[in-house]
Amino acid sequence: MRCFRVLIPVLLLTAAAVVFAAAEARAQTVAEVEQAWRGWMGRNGRTTGGLAVLHQGRVAHEAAMGRDGIGQPLPMASLSKAVTGVCIAGLIDDGRLAFDTPLSQALQRTIARLGTPADRRLLGVTIAQLLTHRAGFDPDKGGDPATAPLGAYLAKATATRTAFDEGVMWIFRRALPLPPGERYAYRSAA
Repeated sequence: MRCFRVLIPVLLLTAAAVVFAAAEARAQTVAEVEQAWRGWMGRNGRTTGGLAVLHQGRVAHEAAMGRDGIGQPLPMASLSKAVTGVCIAGLIDDGRLAFDTPLSQALQRTIARLGTPADRRLLGVTIAQLLTHRAGFDPDKGGDPATAPLGAYLAKATATRTAFDEGVMWIFRRALPLPPGERYAYRSAA
């Protein structure tokens, strides 16, 4: 669960970097950080969001805009991508993966267990291509290869095979709509 311990600081550092990069003058106080964040939100047409400022590992200040209130539950939306990114960064830091690791290597045991993908180009897709939405998937050409089938599977699962294996098999059965690395393709679930 190491990835969850580092997730919040990484997200907050990322948000702080965006705020500071977008601010006309470098903020020095918590109030200036919030002001810079609110300015960035306004300039970028954002109406909903939250900000947390940490000092020595503790929340020093919180702010919210729009429908999201501090301490209220929020939909996961694309947060799983951030969690995945932090977990992958941990594996890279530990030397277990690299950005240029191909799926044929990263999923070697899974491929041995489930078989090779119908589209062999998937074997050469790298971790970096997956993280940057350049793996050859395109939600506008054939939809999401895992989410819809996963929901259907979970609704009637008999626990004879893991949801991970089922999801990988759905992806392995399909051809990639785009050549890996060719272009960025992402659509939020919103």
